[in-house]
This record gives sequence, structure tokens and C-alpha cells, in this order.
Amino acid sequence: MEDEKIGSCSDFGPKYDFCLDAGWWKEGISYSVAIESATSLSQPSLLEKEFNERADRWQKETGFQSSPMKRFMHEDYQIIMTMGEDVIPIILKRMQTNPDDWFWALKHLARHDAAQGKETFEDAVKAWLDWGRKEEYIA
Repeated sequence: MEDEKIGSCSDFGPKYDFCLDAGWWKEGISYSVAIESATSLSQPSLLEKEFNERADRWQKETGFQSSPMKRFMHEDYQIIMTMGEDVIPIILKRMQTNPDDWFWALKHLARHDAAQGKETFEDAVKAWLDWGRKEEYIA
């Protein structure tokens, strides 16, 4: 029985086993809610999976293009733009770690241009991320 451990904390040694959802009862929530919450944090939604597949392919197939029109008219970029407002936080989250030219899609989806008047790519990224935090799309 001692050898069948789920996990352990190295700070206390291997004999103390912990489960990632062990504190749910202290928070006054049901076990099913805790499990659903833990599962949803670790697994991307279907929308996020589709977005990531399309965004990865778009970046791979158009990253070398100097023409914004060719990049924006790519089928995957166009389909991402049809995904609706639910994809805004996914785009912004991706921009935090992998900035790319999502400005046209964001302007279309948000019906707002947070980067209006910005002269550099870095300033436009910062403007959109600041807007996303203000509008509570991202933390």
C-alpha cells in the first residue's frame, strides 16, 4: 500500500501524499464543482483547441509574408474572425506570450480599435493587452 502513491511533496518527504483537489472541502464548495473547476483549468475548451490549431497553421503558413492582406486573407485567420467575441480572450492570452498581428481580427471582433494612433507593433500589442485587462478579458 505504501508504494502506491498518487503524488508527494518533496518538502515533507515521500511519505506525505497529496491530491491537487484536496482543499475543496475547506472552501465550502461541492466536490463536483471542485473537480469541474480543476478539469476546466487543465484542459482547453473546444473553441480554444480549434483557435490554437488555426492560429498555429496561420502563423506557419503566413509568417514569412510581408503583405498584411495576404496574412489577413488566409482561410484560418478568416475563420478565427467568425468565431465571435468568445475568442477575444484567447487571442489576447496568446498575444501575451506570442505577439502577432491579431489587430485586424480584434478590431473586427471587439468593434473597437484599441491600437488606434499607435505607431509601433509593440505599442499596438500593449494597447490591446491594456484594453483586454480593462475590459476583463484577461488578468
